[in-house]
Amino acid sequence: MVLEAVEVGADASLGLVQRTASKHGEARIVMTSSRGYTTATKLDYDALTTPKEGDGSSAWHLGGSFHRYCNTKLANLYFVAELDRRLQERGIKNVYCNSCHPGS
Repeated sequence: MVLEAVEVGADASLGLVQRTASKHGEARIVMTSSRGYTTATKLDYDALTTPKEGDGSSAWHLGGSFHRYCNTKLANLYFVAELDRRLQERGIKNVYCNSCHPGS
């Protein structure tokens, strides 16, 4: 289900970005991420979207919350890379996709 949402979101974004780039000569997509992606492990797509009871409500649960936070930052990078790939595949060369850590 999450992968389908990414598919729909990416395709919808492509049309808007392509029109903007055509109108203004270029367009940029900047995704704010975090260095937290470096501690992420293999993405568990269900864990990204499924709340867990009591999660984050005590120090005991913070590890799980932080783990999912890091995984979402990795997912942001995957999304930007896939969006860039699709733009290139369509021959759209005047759209630039980037991701950054806000503290850098």
